[in-house]
Amino acid sequence: MAYLDIGKGIKLTINSYDRLDQGLEGCIKPAVYNGAAYMSKEIMNALQALPTYDRKDGSGLPPYMPNGQKAHSISSVQKQDIINGFGIAAFENKNGFINVKIGFDGYGSYKTKSFPRGIPNVLIVRSLEKGTKFLRKNNFVTRTVKSSYNKTIKILEEEFNKNISKEL
Repeated sequence: MAYLDIGKGIKLTINSYDRLDQGLEGCIKPAVYNGAAYMSKEIMNALQALPTYDRKDGSGLPPYMPNGQKAHSISSVQKQDIINGFGIAAFENKNGFINVKIGFDGYGSYKTKSFPRGIPNVLIVRSLEKGTKFLRKNNFVTRTVKSSYNKTIKILEEEFNKNISKEL
């Protein structure tokens, strides 16, 4: 009859996996944060490279567009507002998946009748990403995420492998 002899080596492996299971979140979080930091840096570079389209009076506000015409881009005031509202949110653990969100928060300094607190930065970016009847489409976030995706995954893997090798 066949039998299986479990030796010292397998017990060491099981013990190291048990130890790793307890400290796994400590290995994942730095990797996720480094990946998010790289992606946010790339998005910020794309944001700073955005062209602006201001009124001719030098106020930095968006121009009034006649019906049927679209602005080429956002104003310099709106651009500065979304730069100031850009950031990385805190970690979120949902059912064992550790996530971090990169995005835009807050309100712009340009107040309107519809938005007395200022136009939400998320709305400005979404309008720019998709285009509207008065603003041309410039999907800079989508392009940046697609072009930086593989490099971000590589950064995540390298950081995770470095952290996991310390634990094992």
